[in-house]
Amino acid sequence: MSENPVLNISGTSTDYNVNNGAQIIAADLAIADSDGGTLDGAKVTINNKSDGDFLGIAGQTGTSGTVEGLNWSYDESTGVLTLSGEADNSVYESALQQVTYSNTSDNPDTTQRDVQFSLGSKSVNPDNGHFYEYVEAPDTNWTTAQSEAETQEYFGLQGYLATITSSEEQEFIENDGQSEENAWIGASDATTEGDWLWVTGPEDGTPFWSGDETGTAVGNEYNNWSRRESGQVEPNNLPNIDPDGEDIGEDYAHIQGNSPLGDSLGGEWNDLPDNGSTGAYEVEGYLVEYGGSAGDPELNITSNVAVNITNLTNGDGNGDGNGDSNGDGNGDGNGDGNGDGNGDDISVDSINGDGNGDDSSEPGNPSPPPFGSSILWRDFNAGNNEVWEVSYDESNTTQPFSIDITNLRGLEDTNWRAEGIEDFNGDGIDDILWRNYATGENTIWVMKDGANGIEFDQEFALTTVPDVQFEIDSLADVTGDGTKDIIWRNYETGENAIWEVNYDPENTEQPFNINSPNTKFITPVESPDWEIVDSGDFNNDNISDILWHNNATGENAIWVMKNDEGESSIDRAYFLNDLDDINWTVEGVADFNQDGNDDILWRNYGTGENAVWLMEDESSLGDEITGDPGLTITWEQVNSDGSIQTALEGGSGVFFLDPQNLAWDVEGVADYTNDGTPDILWRNYETGENAIWIMGSDDTGVNVDEGYFIDSKSLEWQVESPTTNNDVIIM
Repeated sequence: MSENPVLNISGTSTDYNVNNGAQIIAADLAIADSDGGTLDGAKVTINNKSDGDFLGIAGQTGTSGTVEGLNWSYDESTGVLTLSGEADNSVYESALQQVTYSNTSDNPDTTQRDVQFSLGSKSVNPDNGHFYEYVEAPDTNWTTAQSEAETQEYFGLQGYLATITSSEEQEFIENDGQSEENAWIGASDATTEGDWLWVTGPEDGTPFWSGDETGTAVGNEYNNWSRRESGQVEPNNLPNIDPDGEDIGEDYAHIQGNSPLGDSLGGEWNDLPDNGSTGAYEVEGYLVEYGGSAGDPELNITSNVAVNITNLTNGDGNGDGNGDSNGDGNGDGNGDGNGDGNGDDISVDSINGDGNGDDSSEPGNPSPPPFGSSILWRDFNAGNNEVWEVSYDESNTTQPFSIDITNLRGLEDTNWRAEGIEDFNGDGIDDILWRNYATGENTIWVMKDGANGIEFDQEFALTTVPDVQFEIDSLADVTGDGTKDIIWRNYETGENAIWEVNYDPENTEQPFNINSPNTKFITPVESPDWEIVDSGDFNNDNISDILWHNNATGENAIWVMKNDEGESSIDRAYFLNDLDDINWTVEGVADFNQDGNDDILWRNYGTGENAVWLMEDESSLGDEITGDPGLTITWEQVNSDGSIQTALEGGSGVFFLDPQNLAWDVEGVADYTNDGTPDILWRNYETGENAIWIMGSDDTGVNVDEGYFIDSKSLEWQVESPTTNNDVIIM
């Protein structure tokens, strides 16, 4: 027997900031099915829809489109978003994770919204958990409709002609569009004239009305017989003479459609003979209900999210962000929207707010955390963006890492790339630097501490660089002022440049500018084989240096930077050890042994080997390009004994990772354990698995203390931070 899927949403509530754009509301939605089955549809319903409420798909506009190969549409009158198409459960899972909520009203109702997700093509009533379906069947009499309804099943639930036993059920059927045509329902007085019973489903045999149009309800049972302004009321049992000359009356109920009889009568009940009628009363189909029958299975194909409406006043601060970006900056921010609800426009015209930089932290409280221990994701197919904030609990030896997911605003134009994470306005929260590699636009997303943590606040455009051969290769504090600068390289012309980004909180229109003596071209390097791979403070002078690698020869070099009376320049430069095997790739720069000098993490994508170069400020390190000697390097295997990493100590939660499996990419380094030592983030682009190596160091060198799998992520998602210069993988 086939198992039914199980729908689960671990986050049962989310806050929606009305000043932001559309917000994903169930990013952690999951569909479990041991059979690996398929679905033909799904629905998302705002059960208590209010003016301006809107459901859509991240990165898309309008009321219909496609997502993950499925069709989607939103009915603004009913508050129902429908997905349709035959597809694997995993496809529906991904599509439902991208559903967004927004409100376009100038004065939104602050009532908490109840948003219900349900699997399958049928509509679910939130009050009783039953499912409903209108079946189009012209010229079908009531008896046949009853029989056909009872042959229907839905995830194992028995079908029957609908029994409408409450005003809430009636309202749901009307609002969900199930009563747009005249449709048979499961009521009849065929046994005894005037004794109206529900004769189908779990209510079979339940009386609810006694008499004709002048009759009364039985007890407190619900009814919705038509009561027209003209005075004609139901059930009136009009005469109906059959071919044998017998008056068969009207013994079967139908729900009146909104179309044939007018909206004012839509949903009211009428009685008809078994073979129906013609004209405005012609029955076009029947209404099937699923649920409540003896023997029905227990289903878990619905789940609800409560959406809290917050921040009804337009903030004026830029709340921003502060950080650690160095070309491999880390991200954990949490916001989605652009401060003005304008969707995904990232142009200069989309900027609003005054950029005052007012931190939302209360006086005396510590500033909110920067992006440092998180993962910034981007879907280069759909344009969605997401942050995983990684928390670490040392006492949990089974799985010390937990993930808190925040959805950022989408950028449907996938030419936008996150190029760095840095606190550009000095408020203690990291911001995100973006570049569009089709238009040459550049922009900063200023982040703030919001109701759910770090979230989007405002957006400010920087100067456009229309020559898209110019790439942002790193963020590095080459001026020594505590804020990282933007390092550019043109791989066609060989030009290199520095932008120093200054912040002026008094300039509310554009607080960021690059007009300073430190915004300038620096020494060109003509060969495109030389790549700026990262930056770091390799000689412990609090000024970032620039790391180069030659992808054709395996050569490596460092430009040691200096600050002379506030102006940055290249002080000296060194060749490092050559690597004859050009499969070696720089995967991160960080101080692995905590000696004050940043070190270099390498991975060999031919052999699967991993290594760290420990940088030391001692004697000459080889052929000096210019200037004085000052650096040496020590080669260290990540595994100090040189062995391949297999099982690591640390409890049942540790993972088995063979680094020689070349599907595993190093996605960056960040201090996920908050111990001052950087750890290594891995991603498998064949399986979607992700993992963290907890790093340590001692007298023997750098080592892997423990390793753990963290949550998996579907393959269309790629890591943008902590290492922002990863290649985009085309899926």
